[in-house]
Amino acid sequence: MEDLYSRIATLTGNGVMLKSIRRFNGQTRFVRLIDLEAEGNFHEIAADMSSLISALERQDVTAAIANLRHQRDKKLARMGDLVSEGIARSLDDGSAEIG
Repeated sequence: MEDLYSRIATLTGNGVMLKSIRRFNGQTRFVRLIDLEAEGNFHEIAADMSSLISALERQDVTAAIANLRHQRDKKLARMGDLVSEGIARSLDDGSAEIG
């Protein structure tokens, strides 16, 4: 996913946008990885990304923008839980047993 957004930004020729996307990717990587680990999210996110790629290949700007808005809205709806999980993981001292 990170690569796709970076490649799109590169295509624009806008260095500021590319730098912003790369910074955003770096700052949000941990939370996005947690999102991918949640049951069912990986397949849902992969399907959304596949649809985005299809829209881009068709040069369907309206569908691509709608897809990105849909992805954003779903991510924002899960954000509180994702951040809470990220904080819990960052505070875990590793002493808890798994199982």
